[in-house]
Formats: sequence, structure tokens, C-alpha cells
Amino acid sequence: MGYLFNALPFEEGSRMTGIWDAGVNWEAGDLCVCITKVVLGRGQDGVVESGFLGAHLPYHFGGFHGVGPDGSPWTVMVQVAPAGAAERVGAASPFWPMIDGLDRALRLNPEAWIEASIEIDDSQLLGMYDLQSVAPELLVDWTVGESIRGLLAECCNVPLEQIAAGRLTQCAFPDRPHECQHDVFSDVFALWATMALNPEEEA
Repeated sequence: MGYLFNALPFEEGSRMTGIWDAGVNWEAGDLCVCITKVVLGRGQDGVVESGFLGAHLPYHFGGFHGVGPDGSPWTVMVQVAPAGAAERVGAASPFWPMIDGLDRALRLNPEAWIEASIEIDDSQLLGMYDLQSVAPELLVDWTVGESIRGLLAECCNVPLEQIAAGRLTQCAFPDRPHECQHDVFSDVFALWATMALNPEEEA
């Protein structure tokens, strides 16, 4: 299922039911990334609760939601913030603004709780691609936003190497009939939404 499914705790049989990109594009500069899995209350709707949380996060970037093998809902919230945001409020950790933002948002949903979180800076992102043997020359001019979108797109059962190669032509599936979005990440998200990219089918 990809890097994020391995890095965060998911029970066997969990499945993703939705994915989104908030369309944020940061200017150049040092950035920090916080990727957090939130367990939602039983019976809560992943679409509704993910949208609610995202609307209350100042550094909301995107995410995905799904259910466990027993149908219990969860969501993964992705945040990206300038490294200097913490300095402006006197926080010791560069991730504090994102952690605090999510803590505040979760006060509005007492049934939800944080299960796990990944905190990384922008210098570590390309290392995740290297772990999956993506050729460095494919990543030369990638922005932080593109690197994160690639990890999200990989959750749709498309290999990172295919995504990186598709970025050159802005088409994720050059050998497959589909309604191309002319943006490799949107291309993956759109085809996944048609249920054409299931775990049993190679992208």
C-alpha cells in the first residue's frame, strides 16, 4: 500500500475509502511536515470528520481516510508548516504549531484521538523515495509539496517510481486508456476515485 501505510499503524484488513489534496503550495523555504493518524468515533463519517478537522487546521495540506477491519473509522491528516512558524511563537519544536493545531481541533470532537504521528523536515522527504529505489534524477526539481503529494498518491496503489516518471509528462498512466488530468498526482487521485486502482490490480 505504500510508505505511509507501513509507517503508521494499520490493522490488517484496513482499507482507504477517500483521499484529498487541499491544493496548498508553499513558497520555497524550510518546511516541516506532520502526518497524523486519528481514530474517529465509532459510527462517525470519515468524509465529514476529515473535512471538519481540515477546516480547523491552519497548516492543512491533505490526507486520506478509511476504516479498520471491523469498520471503525480513521483519518490521516497531513500538515505542512514553515520551520519559522514555531520560532514566532517561542516554541522549542518546529512541529509545535501543527501539533497544537490538531490538539485544538480534536477538542471539538471528543470521540476522536491521535493514534500515531510522523514528524519530518523537508530534507528527509526524498530519503523516503530513495528507500523505494526511485531514481534520483527523476526528483531533481521536486518541491516539498510534490514530494508529499507523491506519498499520498502512492496510497492509491501506484508505485512511487511510476509516479515520479509520470511527473515528467504529467500523466501517470501513459499506456492505459483514461481521462488524463494532465497532472500526475490528480491523475492518480481521479483514477482511484473510479475504483479502477484496487489492491489486486497493478497500476
